[in-house]
Amino acid sequence: MMTPTSDVEPASGQSSAGASGGLHATVFAVLILCHAVMAVFMRYPTVVYDELVYAGFARFFSGTGAMPNLYRGVYGHFGYSLLIAPVYLFKTGFPWQYHATLLVNSVILSGLYFPLFALLSRLFAAPRRVLIAVAAITALYPPYLLYSNYVVAENLFIPLYLVIALLLVRFLERPAATNAVLLGVATPMLYVVHTRGAGVVLCVAVIVGCMAVKKKLSLPACAIVLALIAAGMISMEYTKARIDHWSPEVAFQDRKVPLTMHTVNDVKLAILALTGQLLYLMQASFGLYVPGLVYLTVRMAGAIKKRQTPVSGGIAFLLASHFSVLVGSAYFISRLQPLSRLDLLFLGRYGEGVFAPLLSGGLLLTYEAWRSPEWRPLFSRTVTASIALLSGGVVFLTRYIEVGIGSMLSGQLRINSIGLIGPACILPHREVELLCVASLFVLLVYAAVSRYHIAIGYAAIAGLFAACTAAAYVGSVIPSQKLTAFDTLARTPARLDPLLERLPPGEVAYDGATWDFFTFSLYQLYHPELRFQIFDSRKSEHPCCGVAIAGRKWPDAEPLHFIPVGLEELSDSTLWVQDPSLARRLAGAQSYVRLEIGGRVTPGIATSGVHPEEHDEIGDFRWTDGHGVVQVPIHPGEHPTAFGLDLIALWPTPATVRIDGRVVVDETLKAGMNRFRMPLSLRPGEINLAIAIDSSTFAPPATAEYQRTLGVEIRSLVLK
Repeated sequence: MMTPTSDVEPASGQSSAGASGGLHATVFAVLILCHAVMAVFMRYPTVVYDELVYAGFARFFSGTGAMPNLYRGVYGHFGYSLLIAPVYLFKTGFPWQYHATLLVNSVILSGLYFPLFALLSRLFAAPRRVLIAVAAITALYPPYLLYSNYVVAENLFIPLYLVIALLLVRFLERPAATNAVLLGVATPMLYVVHTRGAGVVLCVAVIVGCMAVKKKLSLPACAIVLALIAAGMISMEYTKARIDHWSPEVAFQDRKVPLTMHTVNDVKLAILALTGQLLYLMQASFGLYVPGLVYLTVRMAGAIKKRQTPVSGGIAFLLASHFSVLVGSAYFISRLQPLSRLDLLFLGRYGEGVFAPLLSGGLLLTYEAWRSPEWRPLFSRTVTASIALLSGGVVFLTRYIEVGIGSMLSGQLRINSIGLIGPACILPHREVELLCVASLFVLLVYAAVSRYHIAIGYAAIAGLFAACTAAAYVGSVIPSQKLTAFDTLARTPARLDPLLERLPPGEVAYDGATWDFFTFSLYQLYHPELRFQIFDSRKSEHPCCGVAIAGRKWPDAEPLHFIPVGLEELSDSTLWVQDPSLARRLAGAQSYVRLEIGGRVTPGIATSGVHPEEHDEIGDFRWTDGHGVVQVPIHPGEHPTAFGLDLIALWPTPATVRIDGRVVVDETLKAGMNRFRMPLSLRPGEINLAIAIDSSTFAPPATAEYQRTLGVEIRSLVLK
C-alpha cells in the first residue's frame, strides 16, 4: 500500500512561526478582499427564495420583523440566521442589512482556510508550504467565493463542518473532557444550520461509538460526546416544534417534503439524482474530485496499517460524512421531480458543504505525483477512472433524459448560472461537451507537475479557479444586477417596489393565482412592515383588506371596487387598492422606463383616441381611432434615451408620430408590422411625454355591440 511522503519541514523556532503567521494572515486578507469586492457590487438578492428564508428568520430572532409568508415553500433550519440576526438590530432598511450580511459572509467563508489548514496538518504529512498552498487554493474554489454573495446557510455550514472535523481529530488524539465537550457541543450545531447536517452528526456519533466499543478511547469521554450530541439534536427538534406553535405558517423542509419511496421508479430517480450530483462534482472541480477520494482512501489505509487512530478516524469521518450528505441529498432531490428540473438533478452544491477536504486531497495527490515516481501510476489510473466515470455517467443520464450530452451539461450551467454552479460557468453560452474540460484538465496538471514543478500545477489550478469565479460572477451575477426592469436608480427589479414603499404598514392581500416566487420574495425582503396574506381568486376567494396584488385582468376587481395603480413587469401582477384617495396618491408613482406601455392598458398611463386592449395569437394590442395620444410620466432621475414603437397596418397607411409636437415618423406604413427605433432627447425638467400617433382611418363593418373608427394597431411602445 502506498503512503504519503513523511519528510515534513522542521520548525525553525519563533522566526518560522512568525513567518507562517504572516503568511496565514496574508492569505486570509486576500480571501476577505476577494469576497468583499464581489459583495460590494451585489445590488439586490438573486437567490431570493432561499435568502427570504434566512433573512426572515434573522428578522424574527432579532425582534425586528415577523416571519415571512413562504406560500408554496418551506423553511430551512435557522442556525445561520441566528448568526446574522444582530445585523438587523443596528440599522433599519433592507439594502443596508443585505450588504452588511454579505460582508459577514465574507469574513466567515474566508475563515474556512484556518480549520482546513489545521485539519490537513494533522492528517497529511506534507511540507507546511504545500499545505498552506493547498488550503488557500481550496478556499479559492469558485462556489466558495460565490456563496458569500448570497444570504444562504452554506456560508456557515462549510467552515463549521471543517471545525467539527478538526475537533474530532483532536478528540481522537487526546480524548480529554475539554475536547469531548467541545466536540459534543459543536457537532449538533451543524444540524441547526441545515438539515443535511444530520448525516454529519450521525457520522461523528458512529465513529465515537465505535472507538468506545473497541476501547480505543476512554468510555467516559465518548459518553460525554454522545450525550451532548443527543441533547443538542433533541433541543433542535423541540425548538422547531415551538416555532411551529408560534407561527402556524411555518413548515420546515423535512416535514413538508414526502421522504418515502414506494415504487421502483422512486429508486431510479434517486440513482439519477446521485449520478447528476457526482457528475457535477467531477466537472466543477476540474477532475480533482476522484483523485481526492483516492488520496484520502490510500492515506486512511496507510494510517490503519500503522495504527494511527486519529488519522484513520479523521479520514473515515471525512469520507463517511461526504457520502452520507451525497446520498441523503440525492434521496431528497429525487422527491422533487428531478426529471422536470435539471437544476435539481445537478444540484451538486448540496455536497459542496463537505467538499473541501476532497478538493485538498486531489491537490495533495498531484503534489505526490510530482514528488515521487511511485505515485504516478496511481495518479494515471485515477485520471483514467475520472474520465471513465464522467463519460459513463453522462451516457447513463442521456438514456433517461431526452436531452443531448452537450445540451444537458451546458443547459445545467445556464439553469444554475446564478453562480452556485461554480467553475463551469466559464462557458455559459456555448453548446459544448464540458466532459473534456473536467477530464483533460487533470491530464494537463499531471503533465505540468511531473515534468516541471508543483508550483506550476498549483498556479494553474488557482488561476483557473480565479478565472472561473470571475467568469461566473461577470457572466451570471452582474447581468442580473443591471436592473433591466427600469431605471438604474431603482432598488430592485420589482416594478411595484416604489408603490409598496408608499403604503402604510399593514396587510396586503396576494392572489395565489398569479403567484411568482421572485417578486413575492422581493416584496417581503424590502417591505417587512407589510404582512402578505394569500387568497386564491380561482377558488372565488376575496382579499382580506383594501390593498391587493392580483392579475392584470383580475375578474373580481370591478365588483369589489378595486382600482389598479401599478403594474409588474416580471410577473402578471397588478397592485389594486380600494381607497380612491390612496389610488390617486399612488397613480403614476412607478417608473415606466423599459416597460411595455403601448399594447396594453397600464395604470398611470393616460390615453386618448385609443381603443380598449385586445389580444390575438401574437399578443396584446390597441387600435387608435386615427389620432391616438399616450401620456407617459417621467420621474426625477430618469433619463430615457431611446424610443421603440411597433405599429401594424392592414394596408399601406400614411402615418405621423410626434413626441411633444416634434415629428419623429412621417411616412406611409407598409401592410403588416412596422418597427421604429430612434434616439430620444428630453427637454430640461420634462416630467411628461405626449406621444401622438396620427393616421388615416377606416370603419370596419358595424356590429350589434358597437361601431368604431380604426387607424393602426399599437403593438409595442417602450422608452429605453
